[in-house]
Amino acid sequence: EILPPVQQEMVFKQLNLKTGREISPELRCFALTLNFYSPAAYNYVRKNFNKCLPHPKLVKFQEETGLHAGTKIRQRHINYFEENMKVNLAAQTFSCSVADAFQYCSESLKMKEFLNCDQTIKFCRTINDIFDFLNTRNFLNESEFKKTLRKCDALRINNFIENSIHYLSNLSVEIVKKVNSQQVRSKISILESKRRTVFNGLIICLTSIKHLFTGLVLTDQLDFLLTYKMF
Repeated sequence: EILPPVQQEMVFKQLNLKTGREISPELRCFALTLNFYSPAAYNYVRKNFNKCLPHPKLVKFQEETGLHAGTKIRQRHINYFEENMKVNLAAQTFSCSVADAFQYCSESLKMKEFLNCDQTIKFCRTINDIFDFLNTRNFLNESEFKKTLRKCDALRINNFIENSIHYLSNLSVEIVKKVNSQQVRSKISILESKRRTVFNGLIICLTSIKHLFTGLVLTDQLDFLLTYKMF
């Protein structure tokens, strides 16, 4: 019987078995120089460096039990400020395996620290799907978000783009301001926060793909579109 991917990796880690090929120093050095905000660069690094979410509670749970939930979460991911520009640490953040790990801790293990983490799971899956969509490169790939953009999938493609832009546009963050020596908490759009660059960038990329798809594929000037060539 084949175990789910997350459980498989947990078993492999406990048995000290390797689940993938070794990364050569040359490839590692190259990956570390990539721009994290480039979808194509992110896809390469994410593919080669596994995945994780820098969440203190999950790190604590793993260190206490010695069991790692299919991720590479360690203290260095929590103290990322000591390792500026480490692209592999940044890229090990948003992925389906991270969402699976949170879901497993919440639903199967019933851990109170991971209750009500549905929105975190949704965020990880959404960002993962967006990056896959912005990195389609194989004409034969039939995965929902990794296959080429073709005219027959126009409705699905437009719906995904619109839903993704709507999701990103409605994200908000909490800020704290001092008013009359008192701290006042409020929420602002992520697109107006100090972290707005990457989210605005994703929206611009998605909007650009929509216009290119409409202008080239739907008008039969191109049979399909490979998005990895755009960025």
